[in-house]
Amino acid sequence: MFDLAHGMLFGVLGLLITICGFMIAYIVAWKHLEKSIHKTNKKHNPLNDLMKNMPGSKQGDDCQ
Repeated sequence: MFDLAHGMLFGVLGLLITICGFMIAYIVAWKHLEKSIHKTNKKHNPLNDLMKNMPGSKQGDDCQ
């Protein structure tokens, strides 16, 4: 029923699907990591100091 040619074909097909799947997972993980790095490296602007001392602001909230 299955000969060597079918086995080789299934092997190549399995390798291609595996490589494509791992590549998609790698790209999705890299984009997520890049987004989280970009989110934490916000540029400092003059309003950050003002918002830190405002009542009700979550940015500088230290439970006082």
